[in-house]
Amino acid sequence: MLLFVHKKKILPCYGIPHDWAIVMSSLRHEIRTLSSSVRSASDEQIAQVVATIDRMEKRGVADALVAPLRGRLRALAVRRPQTLRRISFEPLDPLILNNSVWKREQPFVPRSVLIPLFDMMRRGNPEFAHAEMLLPRAESDSTVRALLCTMLWRFGAGALRIAQPPHDWRQTSGLSDQDFRSIRSVVVGVLEQADRLRALDPRADETQILVQLREILIAAARSGGLTWQAILVLLFSNRDFVAYAVRLGQELAIAPELAIGLNAAFSNVSAVLQNRLDGLSEAACFSPLELADMVDVIVDLEAAAGPRSERKRIAEVLRRNANQLCAKAVTQTIDRELMPALKRDGNEVQPEVQSLAEAAARSARTLGLVAERLGVGDKYEARARKAIVFLNDPANCLDPVDRARLLEIMGRGTEAREVLRGAGRALEVAVG
Repeated sequence: MLLFVHKKKILPCYGIPHDWAIVMSSLRHEIRTLSSSVRSASDEQIAQVVATIDRMEKRGVADALVAPLRGRLRALAVRRPQTLRRISFEPLDPLILNNSVWKREQPFVPRSVLIPLFDMMRRGNPEFAHAEMLLPRAESDSTVRALLCTMLWRFGAGALRIAQPPHDWRQTSGLSDQDFRSIRSVVVGVLEQADRLRALDPRADETQILVQLREILIAAARSGGLTWQAILVLLFSNRDFVAYAVRLGQELAIAPELAIGLNAAFSNVSAVLQNRLDGLSEAACFSPLELADMVDVIVDLEAAAGPRSERKRIAEVLRRNANQLCAKAVTQTIDRELMPALKRDGNEVQPEVQSLAEAAARSARTLGLVAERLGVGDKYEARARKAIVFLNDPANCLDPVDRARLLEIMGRGTEAREVLRGAGRALEVAVG
């Protein structure tokens, strides 16, 4: 017996429904509605939902709930269970897109191909038995995990390099054989460079970083095509190396096709960032940490783009859109979260209300840092002034310790100390 959702009711279905399109349309609608609700959940609730889905043996449509949360999970650094498949595709993470936004002949990998590709990587490879033995130890031993990563990436690249589309490729991935070949070139190209990419250290001196990046980019340039673009996209997505990557990319892009690939990589990274900004803009609420993560890359992309170029224009559009989203988030955090949470019953703030106020204050602090990074800190200050004035006012009947704590969370250490000193002086006068 099948079950399907229709008009918010779960109904039994014996055999195949006469109008299967209605069933699927209803199911997709329910998933979209639930996804919207999950997207508006708190950080703690998000972590609980993802942990529940990760424990499912067969996730199926549950993956649709996780899809709009992936950027937020990355920003929150939510710990996910380690599996051989997840580790195998770890170097490709910034390139993996939902099928709805993936486009052909671009240096990205649609999520639907991960399972069939992994099956091809491990099928008939005896070394995967060794990898499965190492996996439990890799959870707690960084040396073992590094060894496991190297094994999986090299085995995976070797297996896929000679692989052909399996007979059920179209059914399992929904893509053509030509799509398989282009996706394979991206995956193999990145996995072959994965150890070098992992060895990059932003704390190293500039000379060492440039030497390492040059080796990576020369190898990618020799491969050309989508491999060259994929490696550039990975480096452009990393704020620690974007400036170096743009400089070296321009130096190495002597051939016309490499220059075209360089510009395409920049445009593709920008398109992904814009897509993520659009997703945040449509959400009822989102984690400011996710916006902060994107803004770091956007600002560094703009700085590396060079004056009077198409890349500069694209980066400026991204910055303007990030500015608008930051302003919207600040208004929501201050006016709809922090200030309402400060409303009190009599002269006491209930613990749950204090907790909401502290969460809103942390969000406000993060957004303040985002605004400074975007160069619009003064506009944030103007919007935050209402809450700061309220918290500085000794006549608001809030406990001075509570007021000082909220100011401290918002990054107003000096004002927090002044609130406590003022409370101390008032107590001295009252006692005296």
